[in-house]
Amino acid sequence: AEFTLGYDIGFDASLSARRLDLDALAQDLGSQLAQRLKSAVSLDTLDAVAGLLPKNVYGRVQVSSGQLKTGSAVIETGKLDVSVSDTGLKVRELSGVLPGRTRFELSGLYLPDPVTPQFNGAFKFNALDGRGFINWMRPGLYGEESGRIGRLKFSGSLSATPEHGRINGAN
Repeated sequence: AEFTLGYDIGFDASLSARRLDLDALAQDLGSQLAQRLKSAVSLDTLDAVAGLLPKNVYGRVQVSSGQLKTGSAVIETGKLDVSVSDTGLKVRELSGVLPGRTRFELSGLYLPDPVTPQFNGAFKFNALDGRGFINWMRPGLYGEESGRIGRLKFSGSLSATPEHGRINGAN
């Protein structure tokens, strides 16, 4: 980690681990932060983080993990790269490999607002084993006899507020 102090406060932090177990972290810390991390990134979580930052704070946080475990899910090669300023959070990259050999990538800009915070960005999703991914997301949705589900692949832009989400230009 590196810090710059003065009128503007800057930071650059990097964390790399072979394996992060969010369940164990939540149990060890017993903190609300660990519980929020475990529940995945949401606009409410981003709004809470943005609300903690004073003006004139700028920085970058990079987190990478070979395996990120939460519950029964394991995210392989997880990466988060975020820039922070008093105007918003820029998600340079949120990526990983989910069950079903599913590669996902997300990038964009989060703009905090007391009335309607929003996230605008781009995403890519590529599940080589569509059945494996769907069975992980919704166990029991498809029975064994329902046939083969092949590759699921799409990308596009994403706009989201706490009440609505919109996907544009999905391929």
